[in-house]
Parts: sequence; C-alpha cells; structure tokens
Amino acid sequence: MVQIPLPVALVPLSTVDYPSKLSCVLFFKGCNLNCTFCQNHELIDTSLRKTLSIENVLDSLVGRSFVDAVVLSGGEPTLYPNIHLFIKEMKDFYFKEKGVDLLVSLDTNGLRPRYVKSISKHVERFAIDLKVTDGNFNDVLRPKYNIEKYVDTVLKSISICLDEGKTVDVRTTYSPSFLSLDDLFFIVKKLMEIGFNGRYIIQRFSAQNIREEAMKYKEPLVNDLEIVKKKLSMIVDSNVIKIV
Repeated sequence: MVQIPLPVALVPLSTVDYPSKLSCVLFFKGCNLNCTFCQNHELIDTSLRKTLSIENVLDSLVGRSFVDAVVLSGGEPTLYPNIHLFIKEMKDFYFKEKGVDLLVSLDTNGLRPRYVKSISKHVERFAIDLKVTDGNFNDVLRPKYNIEKYVDTVLKSISICLDEGKTVDVRTTYSPSFLSLDDLFFIVKKLMEIGFNGRYIIQRFSAQNIREEAMKYKEPLVNDLEIVKKKLSMIVDSNVIKIV
C-alpha cells in the first residue's frame, strides 16, 4: 500500500499565505537545506514522529466554511514523492463537501525542478525561494548534499512553473548581513532574463524564532527596505516588487 505523506502541524486560518484567499497552512517535516536563518528550523529534523491524521486535515478544511485554499509548506514538501496523493485526497473531499475546487499552493526552495514539473498539474500556485547567490550559498544555506549552480537550479524550477501557466511568487529574505544590494540586482536581472512576470517578494529578515547562530544577522530597518525597493525599481517595474 502506498503511504500518503502527512503534515506535522497546521495553521487553520491564514490571510497572507495565499494572495486574496483564506487558506489553511500545512507544514511537512524535513528539508534538503539547513539555512542559518530558518524560522522553521524545528521542522528540519526528520525524526519527528508526530504527524496529523488525514482526518485532522480534512476536518480543518470543511470545519471552516471560509477556507478556500491550502498551502503546503515546511520544511520542504517536495521531498515527499507521493504528496500528490495527499493533494488528491484533499481536493476530492473538499469538492464532495462543498461542490467547488480547492486551491493548492506549494512552498519550495526550488532545488528539485523535475519534481516541480511533475507536481505542477496538481497545484495552482507556487511560492519559490531564491535565497542568496552562488557566492554565499554553502555558507548561508548549508545544503545536505552537493548542489552545483544553485541559482540556475532555482531559476529552472521557476521557468517550469511559468511554462505550465502557474501563478508564481519568488521570495528572498533580506538582511544586509548576507545579501548586498548588488546581490539583489543580480537576482532581479536573472528573473528578468527568464521572463518572470510575477511578484518578487523581498521579505524582511526577522530575529524571531531563529537559532542562536543567526543572532549575528542584522534586521533591516523599514527605511532600509524602502531604499532597496527604490533602487531596484530602476531596472524593474516597482509594481512587481512587493516588500513584506
């Protein structure tokens, strides 16, 4: 019998994780990165035994009549080869109970482009993290296996989503401690080269719920972010860049 992967935690209602929708956010354990600044670092440990039951998840969907989307987050959801079965079970149950389609978004670090392509037919939206440049990839993101050409790999995942006609948000967490303005210019130019026309979200690094080793990183001031946005708008339509 094929085992359906299950999340380890959920947020029953979110107004920010799926644009213009009320969503339920599901968190899966395990990740192929060990980012120094990760705020969900407790989910990296694959030895976590506790999981929610499928009944827990389905009850959360239909128990709140205003939820119309689900966000799969982590951790890294693409580590689960059968997650499409989990999505199908949710969608089938939701349609049976409500008579409308459930929207699904998947958060990913973009390091498994072939998986992104295979799962795209089951997902309406992707949020893909383009975290740093190749220069500081190993030091900041600390991959669990050797990854060559980090930026190109993530860009390939983004291109696949665009080719499949999916809604894509690209996200970068910003701190001047591990990203320079030149780094952000580089990322934006790379996105423009592949014809990206979605939202590029620059998230403010926050020192909340981080490991002690990341306390050395500087939290950018609101004014710092506005300066960054203004300078990036010199090469891209500022309506594309949303700073969160």
